[in-house]
Amino acid sequence: MRNSKTRPTIARLAAIALLTPLFTVTEVPGGPTPAAALTPADCTPDVLADTDGDGQTDDQVGDDTSYVEVSVVSGECVLEFIKPSVEMVWNSSNLATDVDFLVIAGGGGAAFGGGGGGGATEGLRSKATALSAESFGSSTRIFVGDGGAGAPSPTTSPGGQNGEDSYLISSNPDGSFDPPSTVDPETNGEVRNGAGDVAAVLMKGGGGGAFYSQSQNTAGRDGGSGGGGAAHSFKTPGK
Repeated sequence: MRNSKTRPTIARLAAIALLTPLFTVTEVPGGPTPAAALTPADCTPDVLADTDGDGQTDDQVGDDTSYVEVSVVSGECVLEFIKPSVEMVWNSSNLATDVDFLVIAGGGGAAFGGGGGGGATEGLRSKATALSAESFGSSTRIFVGDGGAGAPSPTTSPGGQNGEDSYLISSNPDGSFDPPSTVDPETNGEVRNGAGDVAAVLMKGGGGGAFYSQSQNTAGRDGGSGGGGAAHSFKTPGK
């Protein structure tokens, strides 16, 4: 991770919207207060993505504000990962303290029934639920789930689309990454934070809303929270 001041760091991850959720990472100094005030330039992270479409995650985006926005709040670095539907790789090799996190997945798209909210979870040092620094590998994959598309009309089957999952998955000791399906085999969201675990948080996207049918009740899709259902009637909505 690039940081012009030599200081221990921790991270905070947070989605701040449902339909276009964002990851936020805060690096909190763990050492003595520096002589000079911390500036956003001191907080620029080392983050890679595939920006040229060559299939390689080797393009630096840590200083690209369309991918990561950097600010300083109360002496802490705040990095907002704002590019949805793009896997980014964050250099997490120099963490010295535990990691506070808040992760929210993309919300489901609406149809006749409303889309469900994306799954959400948090862990805080103050509550002893943060991810331990020791559980992070040298790199961490971060994916910001986008919101699901809404149906073109209330009666369009199969209704709204599910929102995308959001996740952070740190690397194993051999440098490999577990796929999301391994992190969350039961597909209901997962936080790996036990002794000996490699850090990982995955939240499920919200379920798409149900379409309207005159002949039957229709259910919203499953997700972080399920999409709204629709009860049938003998009249078309709006008539």
